[in-house]
Amino acid sequence: MKRIGFWRQTEDEDSELPWPGDFVDPNWDHDDKMRVVKLLESGKIVQRWRGPSMCRLCGCFNGSADMQYGDKFYYSTGLSHYVKQHNVRLPEFNEL
Repeated sequence: MKRIGFWRQTEDEDSELPWPGDFVDPNWDHDDKMRVVKLLESGKIVQRWRGPSMCRLCGCFNGSADMQYGDKFYYSTGLSHYVKQHNVRLPEFNEL
């Protein structure tokens, strides 16, 4: 299972995690983007956390659980927010 959409805390933090801003695609086709949002939101919650996660790009509350899509992907519930609100394009979903 591949972990996706886990980001470093700040853009300049020294971390192996990616920065979501590096994946923003302002020209992403709306229908393709919404297809990915629907896939992300159809996953099942597999882990709940006590504290909230905040969006690294706008600071809004962004969920407090992790989800799984089939046996392929493991991600935060807030990942669909990055796709929907910030056009963060997930290379892993190109083949779906």
